[in-house]
Amino acid sequence: MKKIFLGIGLSLCLIGTSFAQGGAAKKKAEVKEGLKQELKLSDEVINQIVAVQDDYKAKIREVRKNESLADEAKKAATEKLRKEKNTEMEKKFGKETAKKVEDLLEKLGKKESKAEVK
Repeated sequence: MKKIFLGIGLSLCLIGTSFAQGGAAKKKAEVKEGLKQELKLSDEVINQIVAVQDDYKAKIREVRKNESLADEAKKAATEKLRKEKNTEMEKKFGKETAKKVEDLLEKLGKKESKAEVK
């Protein structure tokens, strides 16, 4: 009986994990489609934009996971990374395109909230 419950519990954990991973892929696909449809960007430019977004998202995630930093230090580091990302986007794609990308991300609700900093 214990083996059955353990098997069911393990199966539920694996299913939940796979759904969570699928959600991220779905969100990324929505962003790519939005960039293509609304901003009329090429696949190459879209992939470059997504690469920059992913790079900074990973850096911000590392700052948030760093338990040795105080909340205020995390907020400051996160804000600094956001500014760096915006500067890089403007250099690579121009101010107008960078602004349109940020607006689209906000519209799609994909932009990370500043309130999430913990």
